[in-house]
Amino acid sequence: MYVGGLADAVSLESDTDFSIVCVLEHRPRLEPTKAIHIPAFHLIRNGRGMLYSEIVCHKHNDLSWYEHNPSELLDDRNSNAVGTYSVKSNNSIEVRADRNALVRISELLSSFERTRHKILVHCLAGMERAPLVVAFHLAMANGGDFNKAYRVVKQLHSDTQIRAEWL
Repeated sequence: MYVGGLADAVSLESDTDFSIVCVLEHRPRLEPTKAIHIPAFHLIRNGRGMLYSEIVCHKHNDLSWYEHNPSELLDDRNSNAVGTYSVKSNNSIEVRADRNALVRISELLSSFERTRHKILVHCLAGMERAPLVVAFHLAMANGGDFNKAYRVVKQLHSDTQIRAEWL
């Protein structure tokens, strides 16, 4: 099982050895057609779910935060806009995992593992959402501790940003 970002998914589009699972809130325009999209997270601002057009993202090479048009966010022609869905606490935005979706994804990953099929679980940058999903799956599949599974994911995928509070 591999953790990655949208660029990894795009690069594996024609690789028949890989199954691709996208856990982003909305299916990216560049998502490979063979990918299975199961949204695993909700963005919440001031107690209500956010519209896709309200997603806050971090612009690469610029520390400023801004509201961004999602068509530009996921447009490969606009490399300045491709970034991670990130949240700053002072924006009163919360990210919450959908436990039902996490269980469905874990069941799907288990079925792929039984066939020994290679799997890429991805979010946009492969740093926050996808690692959390894989850690949840490892804990659920092995009857283990989520925090221990998360540490294992972090050891194997050093870009992982621990977001256990999103559960």
